[in-house]
Amino acid sequence: MTKYRPLLEIGLMTALVGLIALYALAYWFSGDGFDLTEIAWLSLLLGPLVLLVASVVDLVMLPKYHRDCQLTNQVPLSKGRQMLVLFASALCALLLLDFLFFYFVDQSLSKAYAETVAGIDNGSNETDKQQVIATFARLPFLLQNSVLISGFLLIATVVAVPIAARVTTRIGYQE
Repeated sequence: MTKYRPLLEIGLMTALVGLIALYALAYWFSGDGFDLTEIAWLSLLLGPLVLLVASVVDLVMLPKYHRDCQLTNQVPLSKGRQMLVLFASALCALLLLDFLFFYFVDQSLSKAYAETVAGIDNGSNETDKQQVIATFARLPFLLQNSVLISGFLLIATVVAVPIAARVTTRIGYQE
């Protein structure tokens, strides 16, 4: 477990910074309530924001992991395992922090987002729409967008790990 600890810490840092950035963007858009244009922009910007945050955190912190492995004469985990541990730890920590925020701090963002998204559907009857809104509003905000966030987090991890390994190799570390 100790060989996974640095990567778990990087995943946790990615989740923490990502949560702050994603919620800041969402609250900025929802300042006066969501409208359809803001929902569209939010959907377009969430993914690239996750990609940016995860890539920057990984690229800043992963070379230190490689240097530490070099200094202690340890072999770092394979790139595939690094990707898996970083992705899984960041996603799990992000969703856990999102749940904690949703259940203990504020649920209004999720409710406003669910109501606005439901406003797009004009074809359903009102009873079914209200049930869907109620169910969707009970989910934390990032879980409502989990497929998008997971995809961009995976892309960021797959891109950042080889780049960080290459950067570390250039400064003297050999895999």
